[in-house]
Amino acid sequence: MYRDANHISMIVTQNNVARSKCATCGHQLSWKDLLPLISWVLLWGRCRYCQTKISLLYPLIEIFCAVSLGLFFLAYGFTIPVIFYAACMPPLIVLIVNSMRGYKISGKLAIYFLFFSILGAVLNILFVNDIWQALFELGGTVVLYTFVAIVISLLLVFFYKQPLRFTHLFIFTACGLWLGREILPIYGFAVILSFVFVHSFFGKVCSDELMVSILSPFLIISLSVVFVDNLVILQSVY
Repeated sequence: MYRDANHISMIVTQNNVARSKCATCGHQLSWKDLLPLISWVLLWGRCRYCQTKISLLYPLIEIFCAVSLGLFFLAYGFTIPVIFYAACMPPLIVLIVNSMRGYKISGKLAIYFLFFSILGAVLNILFVNDIWQALFELGGTVVLYTFVAIVISLLLVFFYKQPLRFTHLFIFTACGLWLGREILPIYGFAVILSFVFVHSFFGKVCSDELMVSILSPFLIISLSVVFVDNLVILQSVY
């Protein structure tokens, strides 16, 4: 999250591999400083080297990701969609949080999310019996979500003077690859409501209102569906 907000490479720097460092003192962090949630608790929310407080936002996001992915694995097991959703979850959270904090969103994370969405959908097709039917459904989903995204974007341009960007179009369609055509009316309506809410209450802070309005309902709907599926599984067991 810090690297994306400050446009620091997550893989390499000019000289070597991009190792994590304290944002205050610049000390390179070891593996024991980077254990999700555990390190924050053991260090009492402070840097081991300069004792600067570490934002509570980091462990909260780690807890949220862990619980969310745990629910997905409980409901669907180690399937291809779940594995790729696990790969997409962290950058998705980073895009939402950093935008709400006023940081300019990195196009690289948006491309990353789009890439894994498409790759997950394609690989999922390879493991079904009727590949042509799956391809037909995938193509129909892409066309429908692209059309609805254009309509929503034009409405927002007309009413709120928000510019239409291809990044929003691609991300909206990528979310559609996960949600499917059945959820389209609910998702489209949720995106509009989300934008009105974000624009009204966070417009002066948020760096990309439309991106947050696309990703937030996607996250909420996805977790709602998996939560209901887990309840169904529990009811069938007991």
